[in-house]
Amino acid sequence: MLFDAAVVPLTCFLAFLLRFEGDFYAEPRHSDSFTHSIIYFTLAALVVFFLFGLYRSLWEFAGVTELVRIILACALVTGLAVCIGFMIQRPLPRSVYIIWFLLLTLSVGGSRMSFRVYRRLRYGIGRGMGLPDIFTRHKPFPNKKRVMIVGAGSAGSAAIIELGGSAGVDVICAVDDDRAKRGMLINGIRVLGAREDIPRLVREQLIDEIIVAVPTAQRREQAAILDICKTTGAKLRLLPSTAELVGGQVTVSAIRDVAIEDLLGREVVSLNIGKARLMGKTVLVTGGGGSIGSELCRQIARLKPERLVMLDIYENDMYMLGRELTDVVETAALVGSVRDRERLDRIFEEYRPEVVFHAAAHKHVPTMELSPCEGVKNNIFGTYNTAMAAIEHGAERFILVSTDKAVNPTNVMGATKRMAEMVIQALSKQQDKTLLAAVRFGNVLDSAGSVIPLWRRQIQAGGPVTLTHAEVTRFFMTIPEAARLVIQAGALANGGEIFVLDMGEPVKMLGLAHDMIRLSGFKPETDIPITIIGLRQGEKLYEELLLSEEGVAATTHEKIFVAKPSDIAFAELSPRLDALREAARREDAPRTVELLKEYVKWA
Repeated sequence: MLFDAAVVPLTCFLAFLLRFEGDFYAEPRHSDSFTHSIIYFTLAALVVFFLFGLYRSLWEFAGVTELVRIILACALVTGLAVCIGFMIQRPLPRSVYIIWFLLLTLSVGGSRMSFRVYRRLRYGIGRGMGLPDIFTRHKPFPNKKRVMIVGAGSAGSAAIIELGGSAGVDVICAVDDDRAKRGMLINGIRVLGAREDIPRLVREQLIDEIIVAVPTAQRREQAAILDICKTTGAKLRLLPSTAELVGGQVTVSAIRDVAIEDLLGREVVSLNIGKARLMGKTVLVTGGGGSIGSELCRQIARLKPERLVMLDIYENDMYMLGRELTDVVETAALVGSVRDRERLDRIFEEYRPEVVFHAAAHKHVPTMELSPCEGVKNNIFGTYNTAMAAIEHGAERFILVSTDKAVNPTNVMGATKRMAEMVIQALSKQQDKTLLAAVRFGNVLDSAGSVIPLWRRQIQAGGPVTLTHAEVTRFFMTIPEAARLVIQAGALANGGEIFVLDMGEPVKMLGLAHDMIRLSGFKPETDIPITIIGLRQGEKLYEELLLSEEGVAATTHEKIFVAKPSDIAFAELSPRLDALREAARREDAPRTVELLKEYVKWA
């Protein structure tokens, strides 16, 4: 403020001298006006600069926004000076005001921007200023990262600007597939090639870190770029897609480490709120504390239901989820088991849910091989109990969350889930009060107890990473994507369908293990070994999404398909359920497995 108090009268005086060719007293009338007006000009300028926030900015990080504020503030000061001159009846020549505006803007703006210039000079002389290479010698700085920016668009430009002044970062070069940008400068950083040149440039320029700044790219294209980058050994970071950023704002602060799901190349699935048909409804989610169940609850809460009822056997999960969502929607976080029919009836009587998402299940293949009776009790009869309660209490829709392991199962878990699908289809044919359907999809990335958290722990422990078979493949999708598609499929139900989600291409697990190790900063087999332990009992080499007799038809959603309905009637299924119920009640594991193999087509 003291600096401006000196600059305002000084620049006005210089403008006056320029107008009168250096002779201050050439026009005594105007000289007298200047003497009487300058104090008012100075006070007006300080007030305007204060109101425009020029004394509250961190000028070391100033950019275009601050420069525009300075220009507008100086223009307003000049306008006020004209008004003051006429008010006190001592106006200056118009040319003085014009020259003063230019000098004032240069002085005020230059003084502020000098902080940023100093920062650039301190951490890299000429770097980011577009100067010839001979002027871009760097001042040594300990542990300085050499960074490459992928993408020479607006996001890449923003990344260069923000990272350019960081003490620990040196932006070396950029790459872009646009040939017109080859060899050009973007904020002083040269575009040296395209994506295919990344491995070579990493070696030649000794790059430590690659930042992929192409937020408008499709997920598949982004994954293709990451596939090239991950072979270099450099640390990878990513600016998320504009769809993932609130309000579509691309901010460099959003740069994050590359996650395993980024490498899958799956597009973000949008959820049509209107077509979800949950607004104003009472919705029940069983298994609400699990990976899929909890995400279902979060997604449903944003769709403005009248009430969200969450049921899980684990008290702690219900407590935490209830606390999380209580400010978003009216919730009821209940503890109970789907195996307890009386408990279910009481819940349906009290809360009257109109839509039910049944996600409660035992899901781990090796565990169910050791406890087949528990799998039958929970997965088959838990589904039966919940579906019957929904029918008897007049629910509109019931959606079973199923799995690709139900297709040609080779294990107890898959067989119980296939039987649960058959129960839903048979009950759907028997009545028309409640629409019952199932949604079948593959593995969910990073769900509780899945392979990704296991590998993460193994990598943190220094290895080895365990893999069942070198050729094993699996379908994958992210937890939010799975939840959105389950909700959307539920809205499409007409009764008896098995909806199949578009899982994309199957992923080879060995390649996924290599990617996880690289993303953790290690080299596969060199730093972290991979051990093949063999397929576990009941485990498949690859998964399927359809039975051979099931056809598939498109729906109104491009990522949701519907399988051909089953012909099984409940009268035919009922004796099988009775036999399974009795075998499970008696804890007769061999007989339970025998019956499952008899009733369900095993591969």
